[in-house]
Amino acid sequence: MAVPEVPTSVWSRLAVAARAGLPLLWFLVAWGFLDTLFNLRYPGDEPTFWYPLPAIDVVVLLAFILVARRRGHALTDAGRLAIVVLIVAARIFRSAEGLVERHFHRPLNLYLDVPLVPGLVGLLRLTVSPARLIFWALLIAIAIIAVAALTWQALRVVERALAGRAAPRLFAATVIVCAALWPLWSPRHDPHLHHGLFGASVVPRLAREVSFLRHAQDYRRDKGEAIARVQAELGAAPHGLDLLRGADVLLILVESYGETVFDKPEYARRIAPVLASFERDLGSRGFTTASSLLASPTYGGRSWLAHATLFTGVRTEDGLAYTVLLAANPAPHTMASFFERAGYRTVLVLPAMTSHFPEGEVAGFQRMYYGMDLDYHGPSYKWANMPDQYVLDFIDRREIARPAGAAPRPPLFVQYALVSSHSPWSLQPPVVPDWDRLTDGGRIYNSLEPVRYPITWSNLQDGGEAYVSSVIYDLEVLRRYIGERVAGGALVIFLGDHQPSAEVTGDSPSYGVPIHVVSRDAGLVDRFVGAGYARGMWPRRGAGAATPMPMERFLPSFLRLFSTGP
Repeated sequence: MAVPEVPTSVWSRLAVAARAGLPLLWFLVAWGFLDTLFNLRYPGDEPTFWYPLPAIDVVVLLAFILVARRRGHALTDAGRLAIVVLIVAARIFRSAEGLVERHFHRPLNLYLDVPLVPGLVGLLRLTVSPARLIFWALLIAIAIIAVAALTWQALRVVERALAGRAAPRLFAATVIVCAALWPLWSPRHDPHLHHGLFGASVVPRLAREVSFLRHAQDYRRDKGEAIARVQAELGAAPHGLDLLRGADVLLILVESYGETVFDKPEYARRIAPVLASFERDLGSRGFTTASSLLASPTYGGRSWLAHATLFTGVRTEDGLAYTVLLAANPAPHTMASFFERAGYRTVLVLPAMTSHFPEGEVAGFQRMYYGMDLDYHGPSYKWANMPDQYVLDFIDRREIARPAGAAPRPPLFVQYALVSSHSPWSLQPPVVPDWDRLTDGGRIYNSLEPVRYPITWSNLQDGGEAYVSSVIYDLEVLRRYIGERVAGGALVIFLGDHQPSAEVTGDSPSYGVPIHVVSRDAGLVDRFVGAGYARGMWPRRGAGAATPMPMERFLPSFLRLFSTGP
């Protein structure tokens, strides 16, 4: 059967139509690209492929170009370059916003977060190989240049298209349809991403940044007044700590030990037997335990904010509040200062710090141990420059243990910041069963194989197993240390500083961290039980459980529990 021939004139008309429609197609592509630059929140959470919706900012920009072209004006190269710079800056802002939301479960604040960039670079240098770091730095630079070049070209395309007839009509029709359908779109559906069928403008978001900058001094003043109120409250409250009866107190902060270990079923299944073993083993050695939850001021990082909140009783939730706290220097009324007045020797242990840290000076400790003071000669474990077991052993031998025949020492208050459970959890130390093998500067770790997980910053969402493993390591080390090394009626308090990254918690809104108290003196633990703690190693949660106490209330609560007078 013969195939009928298509007249040449038909092919010609199709070719002409295709050539006529090509500029319109390129206009749509360029418009969608510009919309994506403004709308995309990656690496933050967002619906799949929503971002080609017309962005309000792009609609305004195209309307401006259209009006200018109709009046016979065209963008100059300088004007186009200025627009490109603004668009690329908006894209970087959106990416930074998504990054902060993804990891720290909070909004970006340029004033507070930009000063953290050097610390982030330092973290990456410790946790990423130099070759990979250089590769990603070059890739990011190339991506920024590519986005700028494509933005320039997209602006050229829309300028030419809007000078014709079809593109302005399509543009106007699209805007009208989106505006008409606006009431049909649920306002409860991702209102921070879009309004109706339009992507949300970046302008109000940047306006909030400017507003915060304008009112930063007011914020500083408010924080200063809050510090003064807390200092007055602490100074007026009973704080003699006489009910401790001279017992040593060890306060141990465990990096990233968050409520998520109880919240997420897959984590709880692994943690439950570990805590049960902890309670059972120490119970057989005469220890009593109790547990609760505190609400940390930070999430996913910035541990120093939790530390400062804990030892001053001042809520310190961001870098500005921390700066004000350091400037106020509330040393007369900190946790360490109260212990010193009660006759204690006070010691701060910060193994991750390789230089003197202002936090220690403000906290008022008599002796501070930084990383370089711990005489460690073993390998580092990504961000953790030494294993927590080594830190506990070193301080125990140097400050706590009492050799036979030694002169009596004053009671001790020691605050530790353990670091082995710091993200990205890809390299973890093994537990060393024999404590005596740690005495040679930790050189034993040079011959021990670390625990490895295929986790990097790019796949942190798969790091749940590695994260729980790091917490179990610390729980196992603490179980062994308390059971084998803690003598007499010493009170051991250990708690998390903050939840891990939101990628690991599954975006849990909780800022809760577990806190456990352990002692052979049951009377000390009973005081915590009387304040609402649950007996054992599992905090009271769910229906009927009290809201976690804010971390800044721990210090005044502790003073009340163990003091009978000023």
